[in-house]
Amino acid sequence: MRGRSERVRAWGTVLIGCVAAIALASCGGDSSPSGGATSSGGATTSGGSPASGAPVRVAISTSPATLDPPSTLQLTDTISQNFYVRLVRLGTKAGEDGTTVTDPTKVEPYLASSWRISDDNRTFDFTLKPGLKFASGAPVDARAVKFSFERALKLPIGAAFVTDLIPDNIKAIDTPSPTRVVIHLRKSDPNALRSYSVVGASIVDPSAVKQHGDRWFATHEAGSGPFEMADYRPGTSMTLKARPGYAAWAGTGPAAREIDVSFVQDDSTLLLRAQSRQADVTIGLSKQSAKTLQDSGARVMVNPTSTTEQILMPWNREPFGDVKVREAFLLAVPYDAIVSRVASGFGKTMFGPLAAAFPYSNPELTTPLETDVAKARALIAQSGLKTPIPVTLTIDQGNAIHEQIATILQSAWKQIGVDLKIDKLSSADYAGAVFSYRVQAALRLDGPALVDPGFYLGYDMVCQPPGAPQNPAAICIPQADKLLAQARTSTDTAANQRRYDEISRLWRDAYPKGIVFNDVAATVLSDAVSSWHFDYVLDMADWARS
Repeated sequence: MRGRSERVRAWGTVLIGCVAAIALASCGGDSSPSGGATSSGGATTSGGSPASGAPVRVAISTSPATLDPPSTLQLTDTISQNFYVRLVRLGTKAGEDGTTVTDPTKVEPYLASSWRISDDNRTFDFTLKPGLKFASGAPVDARAVKFSFERALKLPIGAAFVTDLIPDNIKAIDTPSPTRVVIHLRKSDPNALRSYSVVGASIVDPSAVKQHGDRWFATHEAGSGPFEMADYRPGTSMTLKARPGYAAWAGTGPAAREIDVSFVQDDSTLLLRAQSRQADVTIGLSKQSAKTLQDSGARVMVNPTSTTEQILMPWNREPFGDVKVREAFLLAVPYDAIVSRVASGFGKTMFGPLAAAFPYSNPELTTPLETDVAKARALIAQSGLKTPIPVTLTIDQGNAIHEQIATILQSAWKQIGVDLKIDKLSSADYAGAVFSYRVQAALRLDGPALVDPGFYLGYDMVCQPPGAPQNPAAICIPQADKLLAQARTSTDTAANQRRYDEISRLWRDAYPKGIVFNDVAATVLSDAVSSWHFDYVLDMADWARS
């Protein structure tokens, strides 16, 4: 549904992907948006109309905690990006079985039809495509962009999104005309353009904020994107319908006229929906269920990801302020058994801050930890902790994989004197507890909406002031922070490789949290699905069924 060959015009050289040490034939192209397109699955849209076809039925294991884009905390929250446009979006490339996947090395026009970037990567001058309107009738113009960014800057999570995780980096936003926005940065940020594609940088209707306030956005939408929300029953279901007027503006609409989403926490029920074809797209199945379907010949899409199943051990919660204790807990984890029994082939053991999908990831610095219960017991003894050690592990209710990992950890950690209690919270309560440091320990599937090491480590590792809603493990490695700050403003790929290698070494030595395995996404599609796109977020614009 997207133009495939857009190009960036710049004052300097825009190094998207080249900065990230990804080999590309080119880092530019023509910035004029394309018209109609044909999806890889055969559903064609042209003349400003969405493809025909029955509603796409989607089943997801967890529900959103919020629909407010700059407050997004977890994967299912990103469903909100279907309601909004952003200045730019990432490109696409061919996937398996006629599908497509996001190409994080390419940036395409979206609301912005073209842009210019200063040589020092501090000034980003966008020209907007006119004609798009919110449901209220208000134009999606430079004023709306400025308002949305400034609103995000006032929100704890949103500020991180629109500044590319470089604190206080937006100096000013100018709007010389309704179709021109100029963003001025304090520090050079070669990655800023890509960061404006993430869900947190979505453009919202200023009049809706004025009328309803910020809290309203947690369960409502006021966007101008490919879909509008026709119905929403939190924790149960959501209906998305093609937004009137969007296709005429964009030159093409979403591939489906309607998408019906069910939030199904029970894995057996989720499996039944996939088997009986009550769901066209099934997301969040346990790995065993996905493997069962794959072995039976079902259509299972397998996509490597940058996400990892993690054990959070917040440094600001006892007993995890002691590196010996963190190391002991991690050495007692039976990684191979978990990957075999829980991941069922859809996961790979590793230990380090950067999974293989990240630019600058070094396989020599992601070698997995080897289970060593005897050494773990010795470290607990050295720490002086009295056993049994009471620990509460918080997990997301309905996440079958977390329940399985938690049960295994309960048995494994008992060997080193840990009395583990498992606390299941609803999606909204879970996200709030993890990011407000109200958990003693937690399991979390995490990975960035933007596959960039600086963006990811900027929220996952950097030392934060008390109460900051980032870095949920409260990791603080000052020397690593200094290296990250240098890497984020540099376009020297060789120097950045050395910096990220040293960051990885420092991270591994600190045993900051557990990496159970690098996740491989297993999405089940029915035979009726004619078009599907895999993204690290829930981008449904290219999903359709015949």
